[in-house]
Amino acid sequence: TQLRVVWPDRGVTAKLATLPSGASNISWSPNGEWLAFTAFVRGPGPQVDIGMPTPPPGADWAESALVDETVRYEFDGVGELPDGWAPNGQELFYSYGGDAETNFDFSESDIYAVSLDGADPRQITDYPGAESSPSISPDGETLAYLGFENRQASQQNTHLFLLELDGG
Repeated sequence: TQLRVVWPDRGVTAKLATLPSGASNISWSPNGEWLAFTAFVRGPGPQVDIGMPTPPPGADWAESALVDETVRYEFDGVGELPDGWAPNGQELFYSYGGDAETNFDFSESDIYAVSLDGADPRQITDYPGAESSPSISPDGETLAYLGFENRQASQQNTHLFLLELDGG
């Protein structure tokens, strides 16, 4: 599958990348220099070794255990999605949750920013509950996002929040 850019007014196309599967959620950075997208990337198979001994001669052991590595991912199994660019086009904001630390509980998620310089992602929010759908103001000073306080209820109302960002 190819990811291509098209200039319809000139009738010209250019290949940007060849991917093992299709791309989705494609988003240009505000300065037009970067392109963010999601794509399915197949990971390694289950790596389970519970240290079972070799069966003794003539033993009739049960079949090997079935391994279920099912993890509830957001967005229909695709994982975490980039939500918004910083106005300078150098950071991408996204919501992340449901890891081992929260026992894969997606009612607990926070907003992070990843810099294009390769630095580790930095956590922006850290509130009980789920924060998602970050959007940065054009001046880069305010983050708007959706969220709810996790009250362990079957239905929770989502609210719009504004957060002043340090340093713009």
